[in-house]
Amino acid sequence: LDRAGVCRAAIESLAENFSDGIVAPAFWTGVGGLAGGAAYKAANTADSMIGHRTPRHEAFGWAAARFDDWINLPASRLTALLIVLAAFFVKGADAKNAWHAVWRDAKKHRSPNAGWPEAAMAGALGLALAGPSAPA
Repeated sequence: LDRAGVCRAAIESLAENFSDGIVAPAFWTGVGGLAGGAAYKAANTADSMIGHRTPRHEAFGWAAARFDDWINLPASRLTALLIVLAAFFVKGADAKNAWHAVWRDAKKHRSPNAGWPEAAMAGALGLALAGPSAPA
């Protein structure tokens, strides 16, 4: 990757990890208390460990990956909304573009959840992520 590609990858990672590592655990802790937060982290870790399409993980990996997709549905959308709202308060960020990017681009991502925060972040920053390096 060139410098711009590394920057795009870092921003994508930041957006997705904000959802998976901060918003989703907080959401599920709010819904189910400590048990809800712990259950979320267990499911998310299972996806990280065995949620791969390889012969070794085929028997259980698909279940871990699909369950992780399901439990991240509300948090990924909430994360996108939080990024749009934050863009109102950050100088140089564009909340309107973030909102439009979410509705235009989120479902284009191969992941059912990662596209939501990534699209919001790209729109807020006026960038194109996960593709050619042209402004959004």
